[in-house]
Amino acid sequence: MARGGRRPTAVEDDAVVLRTAPLGEADLLVVLLLRGGGKVRCAARSARRSRRRFGGGLAPGTRGRAEVALAPPRLGRLETFEPAAPSDFGGDLVAFACAGYLVELTDAVLGDADPDPVVFDALAQALDALRRGPVDPLHLRRYELVLLACLGSMPALDACAACGAPVEGDRVAFDWQRGGALCP
Repeated sequence: MARGGRRPTAVEDDAVVLRTAPLGEADLLVVLLLRGGGKVRCAARSARRSRRRFGGGLAPGTRGRAEVALAPPRLGRLETFEPAAPSDFGGDLVAFACAGYLVELTDAVLGDADPDPVVFDALAQALDALRRGPVDPLHLRRYELVLLACLGSMPALDACAACGAPVEGDRVAFDWQRGGALCP
C-alpha cells in the first residue's frame, strides 16, 4: 500500500522505455514515457534476473505495452512490459545512436507525469522510422520540431524574427538569439 493508506493506481498504456539503471541487486529503475500518463519512474522488481515479465527486454527505445502501479509521489512499480517493436536496430550503429539521442532528449526536456500524446506519437514514429532504415536526419529534425512546438518553444520559421516580414525560399538565415528565421 502507498503512503497514507492509498492503494497504487494500476495503469496499462502504450509506452517507450527512455532509460534504465540498476536498482539494488536484481531490480531496475525504468523511466517510461506513457502515451496517456507522461514520463514516469518505476521499479521493475527482479528485472535483471527474470525473463518472464520482461522477456523482450527493457532497452531504451523499446516500444510496447506497460502495466504500471503508480503511487505518487513515490516510485511506481512496473508489473509487465510487452514489446510491440523490437528493441534492436538490426545491427545499425547509426540508427542505434540516433534512437539513443531521441530518448535521451525526451527524458531531459519532459517533466514527470506531463501527458502529451502528440510527443509520444512523434517519438514512436521517429523510432519506427529508424528501425525501418535507412537513417534520415529529417526524422530527427521532425521530432525535434514537434517537441519544441509542444513545449511552447517553437522558433519563428514563417516570418522574420527581426521585422515580421514573410520569409520565403528554401535557404534562409536563422538567428537563434532572436528565435527564428531572418528575411534577406
